[in-house]
Amino acid sequence: MVAQKRVYQEIDAIDRTAQHILGYQDGHLIAYARVFTEQGHATFGRVLTVPEVRGQGVGRLLMQ
Repeated sequence: MVAQKRVYQEIDAIDRTAQHILGYQDGHLIAYARVFTEQGHATFGRVLTVPEVRGQGVGRLLMQ
């Protein structure tokens, strides 16, 4: 993730079986979240939003 200055492989084995939720506004990708099952429970990961919509509840909407 460039915004967090992380330099490592983001794709992992969980990506193959996870659900990937994308949020669009006016045809532009503005949010992303990954959902997978871990020990029988849904787990959210990588909830990301573009800087322009942060603090507006967009990430929360993805998780509903």
